[in-house]
Amino acid sequence: MKAKYPPFIIGSMRLGNWGRDLSLKDLKHFVDGCLDLGLKHFDHADIYGGYTTEAWFGELIKSDQKYQNDIEITTKCGIRYVAESRPTHFVKHYDLSSSHIIASAENSLKTLGVERINSFLLHRPDYLMNPHEIAAAFEHLVASGKVKQVGLSNFTYDQTQLIHRLFPIDVLQLEISAMNWQLFESAIPAFCQLENIALTSWSPLGGGSIFSPRPDDQCKRIIKVLDKLAEKYQADHDQLLFAWLRTHPCKITPVTGTANIGRIQRYIHRGEFVLSEQDWYLILEAARGEKVA
Repeated sequence: MKAKYPPFIIGSMRLGNWGRDLSLKDLKHFVDGCLDLGLKHFDHADIYGGYTTEAWFGELIKSDQKYQNDIEITTKCGIRYVAESRPTHFVKHYDLSSSHIIASAENSLKTLGVERINSFLLHRPDYLMNPHEIAAAFEHLVASGKVKQVGLSNFTYDQTQLIHRLFPIDVLQLEISAMNWQLFESAIPAFCQLENIALTSWSPLGGGSIFSPRPDDQCKRIIKVLDKLAEKYQADHDQLLFAWLRTHPCKITPVTGTANIGRIQRYIHRGEFVLSEQDWYLILEAARGEKVA
């Protein structure tokens, strides 16, 4: 079953001490603002904040039943990050063993204070991964009710196809933006449509590169096109770039990186819109730096 998402997933990576380091009071203000806009899905990973962000966000969830009822969670596992809280980790590495996947899900449930994880993703492919172990872990977590849907993050087409054949995944999260457009020349979009897999995008604005005071040549080309389209669609550059993703038949869902509730309100109040076919290709052409073949 394809995962159902609102227009945006709210990214948590930069909310904690890897970014804005919001106080719990400010986090509450931000989360309440998102919920008021109908945005209830928050994207996490166990390593965020050096293994601190899930527990910090969990303090808010545990503080009020309304958060436990309303908030939906994506979280990810599989990266073993070197951090003070993980003294046995002496090198950053990946671990997609069945035991680690299951233990990570159970730990995230506890730290976040939720009864079930809506979407549980493997953060990055493990060079040593055994796909049968992954399938067994997914089967256990879904059958136990601890996880509603499973998916992958940063996996290649071949790796995704391998896992999906053994246990059907529901969502694939990748870096996708006009600045990172190469996905559209891969087999992934067609595979996701064929298998009814939701496609979500981290860094949908290219990590903010489009807003750099010294944009590179690619960003300059994209900005020139966005300037042209802004008046036509009555939309800002970031809104156009989000629409560029949503216009694709996969209806790619952006994972936002902002901690500014005002920006998110602006995205929602503009409403969802799609680009014309030619305008979509104008942005692609600018991103490529050349016409399509």
